[in-house]
Amino acid sequence: MRKRYWKFKHFKYINGIRGAISLFLAVIMTPFLTIAMALVETGRYNSAVSVLDEAMGISSTATLANYDEYLHKRWGLLAADQGINLDALYGSYLSTNAGVLGSSLTLENQSAEGIYPLGDPEILESQILEFSKLNAPTLLAENFLNLSEVIDKIEQIGQFDDIISCLDDGVEAVDSTVTFIDYAEDLKEDARNLESYNQTYEERYTAFSDAVDNLREALGETRPDEEEDPEGAATYDANISTLRTNVETARSSYSEILGNVSILLSDYKAKMSQCMESQADIQEHITQFGSDYLAYNQNKSAKEESLRNVKNRISAMERDGYARDDETYRNLVSERNRIENELADIEFESGLLNATSAGCQEVMDGWQTSAEAYDDATIGTIIQSFNSMKTSVDNYSVSSITSDTAELDEVTYHCVAVGGYISASDIDDYLAGQEQELQNGSLAALVEGMTSFYNSIFQMTMLYDPELSAYLDVDYYNQNLGGLPGGAAAEGGAADVIRSIGALISDIKQFKQQLSSWKFIEALKQIKEIINAVIAFFEALAHYACGILRNIEELFQGCDRLYYSTYTTFNLSCRTDDDFKCMTGYTLEDLPEQQIVGNNGTVFDDLAALIDAVQSYANGSGDDITFSGAELEYVLYGSNSELANQLYTFCTLYLLRLLLDIAPVALNEEVQALAAASTFGYPIVIGLEMLLEPLIETILLVNGESFGIYDKTVFLTPTGLPQMINKMISVVRLTTTQAEGLKTELLNAFDTTEDNYNYQHYLYEHRNNQNQNQNQNQNQNDAIGNIQDYVGELFEFNYREYCFMLLLLTVTKEQQLARLQNLIQTETLYYYQQKGVDYTFDLRSSYTYLHTEADVKVKQMLPALIDSSLFEITREQYRGY
Repeated sequence: MRKRYWKFKHFKYINGIRGAISLFLAVIMTPFLTIAMALVETGRYNSAVSVLDEAMGISSTATLANYDEYLHKRWGLLAADQGINLDALYGSYLSTNAGVLGSSLTLENQSAEGIYPLGDPEILESQILEFSKLNAPTLLAENFLNLSEVIDKIEQIGQFDDIISCLDDGVEAVDSTVTFIDYAEDLKEDARNLESYNQTYEERYTAFSDAVDNLREALGETRPDEEEDPEGAATYDANISTLRTNVETARSSYSEILGNVSILLSDYKAKMSQCMESQADIQEHITQFGSDYLAYNQNKSAKEESLRNVKNRISAMERDGYARDDETYRNLVSERNRIENELADIEFESGLLNATSAGCQEVMDGWQTSAEAYDDATIGTIIQSFNSMKTSVDNYSVSSITSDTAELDEVTYHCVAVGGYISASDIDDYLAGQEQELQNGSLAALVEGMTSFYNSIFQMTMLYDPELSAYLDVDYYNQNLGGLPGGAAAEGGAADVIRSIGALISDIKQFKQQLSSWKFIEALKQIKEIINAVIAFFEALAHYACGILRNIEELFQGCDRLYYSTYTTFNLSCRTDDDFKCMTGYTLEDLPEQQIVGNNGTVFDDLAALIDAVQSYANGSGDDITFSGAELEYVLYGSNSELANQLYTFCTLYLLRLLLDIAPVALNEEVQALAAASTFGYPIVIGLEMLLEPLIETILLVNGESFGIYDKTVFLTPTGLPQMINKMISVVRLTTTQAEGLKTELLNAFDTTEDNYNYQHYLYEHRNNQNQNQNQNQNQNDAIGNIQDYVGELFEFNYREYCFMLLLLTVTKEQQLARLQNLIQTETLYYYQQKGVDYTFDLRSSYTYLHTEADVKVKQMLPALIDSSLFEITREQYRGY
């Protein structure tokens, strides 16, 4: 019994815990399953997001594949085609791709919109830089290996403080000369009055002496007895009274002329003293100029020695095969540029001082000859004598005259003649000689020839291409597109400098026109005004150069400016290239042609009239949709007028060449000789050379010629004239008559002959043979003092490449991008108009990115709940080129 009990007890225990595991599992599995199902749903959600993102990305890419083919082919830019509805196209692609979502996801809605258009300058800049970083370096390596040297040379230019200071000294010297001549004119007038007074002085003394003698003689007669002959006595007394009155009148009149002569001689003496003081001032200038000239020459010799050493080192490195980007080589080239510009300044300043000193010396020498007879002490003695005579005459008692009174004593009353002064005729001859020197000397011929040449140049339509005269219809863009994307505002800093040049040349032309009728002093005053105009020109040029230097500083802060300027230069049409192949591979001859009536060839009187025309055209409106070929010029100025853009580009290119030509013109021996011969006219001649030389080069450049950065050939010299005429005939296509007219004007200016011209022409025609002979015989160490020909060292640049430099140096990034936007807008709009599309192209709608959104619902797993959703997914994406 006991054994069974225990067995019963054991089974009873086991039955007590039956089902515990099930309960335990029921308790713990519920949260586990919940977590597991949540993880499954999360996985399904993440999978749905991934699949949706992939479908949206594929759809966005497919939508962006519909890019604007013309923008890409012509400009190398990527933007969505404006002929499609981005939202609808994207929706169709996403619906097509919705199959990858499976049956567990439901696409609710989607949307797409374009963002970041090329009308945003930053977006355009980004695409240009991306394009240019792959293409620009090769182009720059091919065309601008020496760009850094060009920039370095320009950086050395623009410091005109020493030149302006030297011109101020010249103005002071001319001012002293004007003061002296002014006194000389006054002295001439006083001399004329003295000559007139001298005659009056003699006449009145004679009248006084005669009156006294008459009275004495009458008093010597016996007076009739008053009782016997009362009538005779009365007549006698009346006669004596009249004679005494006559004596008194003659005495007073003689005293007056004595006083007048004394005063006039004193005035003459005082003016002569002032004249002497002004002569001392002139002599001080001559002495100072001589001292400065010696100092300049010593400095010049030291600079020339340094230049020889630097050039020798450069030549040695070139012979040894050093690369142009070698740091030592580049430093030497920079040093050479600096010394050359310093030498040019020294040459100009020393030439100005020497010529002005020569002019002052001529004035002094001529006066010394005329003033030999003058003695200050003598004229002082004469003045004292006149004062003494006047005192004696004033004290002469007319009432005390009797028949026994002696005759007038000449020692007392007429002791000296009016003299001691320089005669009016001598002064007049002196002044006339100075006038003749100006009127008939080399200055008059040079000014006449050069100004005539200047006038002739502006009577020819060489400054712009008359066939490129489109005028944008700004009203059309305002009405249809709300304006151009980059705005429309022409802006440039060259106007002030061009106006100062125009004013200077106008002053010079006026000087020549009136020189023949002017007195010497008036000519000197006008020369002074011209020198002041030269100073104003250099100040304006320095201000303009400072703007260039600021852009150079920005240029070396990174490569971006270089990249987008390269893109602009080598993707746009300009006046000299009809079939240029762009960086994008597009050929400019494929551009749409417009039926534009060309300008008939408006001529402008001078540079001032030209810049006035530019500004009058600047922001007007015409009736053209796009430009007809002068697009690069538009970026340089930004006017709606193609003509204005061409003219402004001409002006800025002219200023660039002017800056680069200062050194070669100032250092040219023929130019210095021509200017030095003009004495006071040195600034006029050197100024005309500096202004007209770059004008010729710019005319040749804009008509297809190429020039090196440093071109030592100076056309406006007797030896350079044949080269200029030949280039004008071949490049600008002058007629024989026009070329002959220019030649004659300059032959007269340089006082040279037809035979000399023909000889120089012969040398020019046979220059290659000459160069070969010279190269065979030339010692490598000879003629180092002369300026080397850098043609082999610096590439020649054509018009487009000079425009590239202007973009780098004169146009800001904001201006460049805004104007480029406008060009893309106008040209592309015209292209699609010709294609007949049913939309109006707007660069502000050329989107480079898509902003897309899509909503999906994730279906539940249980069949009973499949139509409901626990999750709704909204995804947003950005895709772009």
